[in-house]
Amino acid sequence: MLIKPKFANLFTLLTTVFFSMLISVNTHSMNLETLSQDPQWRDLLHYHRVGINFDNGSQIDDGRFFLSSDGSQDPLSELEHTFEFFQKSKDEQLALNPDVKAAQCRFPARLVWLKNKMPDVPFIDVDCPEFNKWFDDLNGEKLYLVFPAAYLNSPSSMYGHTLFRVKKRGNNNPLLDSAVNFAANTDPNDNELVFTYKGLTGGYPGVASIMPYYQKVKEYSFLESRDIWEYELKLSQTELDQFLRHIWEVQSAHFDYYFFSENCSYQLLTLLDAAVEGPGLADSFDIWAIPVDTVRALNANGLLADTTYRPSVMNRMNYMMDELSERQVSIAKQLVESVELDLSDLEAYGNYDQTRIIEVAYEYSRYLSARKKSSLSHLSSRSIKLLSLRSKMGARSVFMDMPTPEKRDDEGHKTQRVSFGGLVRDDKGFGRLEYRPSYHDVLDPIDGYLPGAELSMLGGALRVNDEMDVELDYLNFVNIMSMSPRTALMTPKSWKVNASLIHDIRQSDELVFNLQGGVGATYTYGQGLVAVFLNASASIDNEYKHGYLTEVGPEVRWLIQGQKSSFYTGYQYWSDTKRLSDATHRFSAGVGLMMSDDLQLRGETQYIKTNQSDWLNGHVSLMYYF
Repeated sequence: MLIKPKFANLFTLLTTVFFSMLISVNTHSMNLETLSQDPQWRDLLHYHRVGINFDNGSQIDDGRFFLSSDGSQDPLSELEHTFEFFQKSKDEQLALNPDVKAAQCRFPARLVWLKNKMPDVPFIDVDCPEFNKWFDDLNGEKLYLVFPAAYLNSPSSMYGHTLFRVKKRGNNNPLLDSAVNFAANTDPNDNELVFTYKGLTGGYPGVASIMPYYQKVKEYSFLESRDIWEYELKLSQTELDQFLRHIWEVQSAHFDYYFFSENCSYQLLTLLDAAVEGPGLADSFDIWAIPVDTVRALNANGLLADTTYRPSVMNRMNYMMDELSERQVSIAKQLVESVELDLSDLEAYGNYDQTRIIEVAYEYSRYLSARKKSSLSHLSSRSIKLLSLRSKMGARSVFMDMPTPEKRDDEGHKTQRVSFGGLVRDDKGFGRLEYRPSYHDVLDPIDGYLPGAELSMLGGALRVNDEMDVELDYLNFVNIMSMSPRTALMTPKSWKVNASLIHDIRQSDELVFNLQGGVGATYTYGQGLVAVFLNASASIDNEYKHGYLTEVGPEVRWLIQGQKSSFYTGYQYWSDTKRLSDATHRFSAGVGLMMSDDLQLRGETQYIKTNQSDWLNGHVSLMYYF
């Protein structure tokens, strides 16, 4: 059969088009399969492994984030669905899936990424007024990592916190910028025990949100008295824009939140990974993520530029008070707390000193008001009056700016520590190997950490005797201590809690479970701190009468901390609440000497005495921080 020439040309054209389409489809299929394994695509879907998440799926636990029903486990399926939706109009997408109004508007970061990877594909652009307004309002010019220091009075912030500040183009007041925050969406009705349990087990949804930056500064600086460090990130405008597009994608989704692994700081790294090709920041954290370590990861990858220090209101007030006499501080306090505003005590001072006293009084009133720790009914009106008085004294600054610490919080000692050394328990000697996954104790070098604070969890030590028998020396579940010094204006409580398996030498060195807690007060004494606690202790073991021992008693501690050396000594008195055993006197001392940035030589000793016996314990160890 012969085909006429004009039909032959048409047949050739149709055949060419058909095979071109077939080749194109096959090519796209092969490209999609390859692209589905691209690290950037997996980062856009938040495919990471950390902590107790042992699968290879997405950490986003919200089905609305995925176009494919199995997109949380299959990156190829999600890419194929995304590819399909991006080639359809809004109406065509609605017909395909009524729950998807416009994938191009819902996933702008995915769209930009696919366009860059497949520039020849005719993806359909649709109008996205809601996203465009949001993006234009942010008008991002630079991105800053914000690192508020540790805050021991909140379980979720004990190790610190991180968030982002988006600098708006043309804005020179950081407080008017926007903050990108990732946090657990907690239930305000949960008590601290439930809060801690849910935080450890992923019981809260974690969400990313945008809010005014001044709200976070008020929360951290005023309410929680935390210093804030800001780090400019070295991002191009293209990377910053892609980061903001991805924030739009995830802000309506939720993650299961874990305090130690999938937490605020870790998820901020995953958000950066989705926008910046190459570093794989989140992949360097496979068990837990401590905020200060995530800052160090950014620095190690060359992403940190200039830094800014914003002192907390408490530290700023302490700095100002150091420049006043005790009498002047007392006057400032009375200006705030007295029912009637009496300025007569100011008459003994010149204009300069009067201005300083009034400024301290005003800052003190703001501090009390923000923290809502005062019952003074006149506090709000008094704050306004003090501000008016200060404005009449002139605009000149009467206090120097608080100096920036010599070391940033991320430049302190590393959080993990391993040590080996010798241990003496009464008349028995042991070798000792110790590991602490985090974070800090009072003999560690102080720079970058809270003075008088201890925080560690899940640390422990093994000991071996002369016969090479290995046994547990101790296992620490949680150890927290806060020795915050009191001043004339601020009176924070000191407190501590410890839950551990330890050896009680009074019970033939049996391994027992011990829970301790205490409250007290700390005062500055010379270059150190002196603390007084009232403690309570409960120990459980079959060797005790009734299977347990409960004790109470006072404790005195003296602590001197430095970057090269630290020292403490203390005395603890324990009285058996049931009067079934002798009272115990416990004297202790310890010293740590830094040999290099990552090595410390440490020695600690205890002398324990009852009416019947006494024991001397101690250890010397070489500590390595990493």
